[in-house]
Amino acid sequence: MKHRIEQDGKTEQQSYDKYACWCEDTMGRKANDIAKDKEVIEEEQARILKLKANLGSNGAEIEQTKRDIAANLEAQRDAAAVRDREHSEYNAERVESEQCAG
Repeated sequence: MKHRIEQDGKTEQQSYDKYACWCEDTMGRKANDIAKDKEVIEEEQARILKLKANLGSNGAEIEQTKRDIAANLEAQRDAAAVRDREHSEYNAERVESEQCAG
């Protein structure tokens, strides 16, 4: 009986040692994973801040482009009006010149 108890104790000790080793390995891996993930979090937070800054500057560029487009369209309308007026004046002068000559 004493021998059996001692054998059980050795078996239990081996099981405990194996479990303790697994715990140490797992804790080491988890600590390493946590450290790596903390770095990733910091990198991603920096990336988010950079993208937010880009978003703000891109928004300002978009608004300026919209204003530029509106100004360009207005300039096109003005140019078309001047061109139409000058074309009408030219046609009137041409008709008058043809009538005087002809």
